[in-house]
Amino acid sequence: MDMHEIVMKLIGRIDPTGEPRTNDERYKNLEVVVELVDRLLFDIQQVSVNRDKAGQRAYAFLKELQKHGP
Repeated sequence: MDMHEIVMKLIGRIDPTGEPRTNDERYKNLEVVVELVDRLLFDIQQVSVNRDKAGQRAYAFLKELQKHGP
């Protein structure tokens, strides 16, 4: 089991089903995932200000992420 599978197992599914009660629960799970991703991205951004190996990797990741944005 990889990290993604572990986290999603802890949080629960986020994909909507069309059933209101299930969708409400999954929306709550989505909010948890969004908060987690926000915090992780903040951590990565903090590392990216350094110009060591980790900082360069973090910076490259954030730049790549920008390419796939809206």
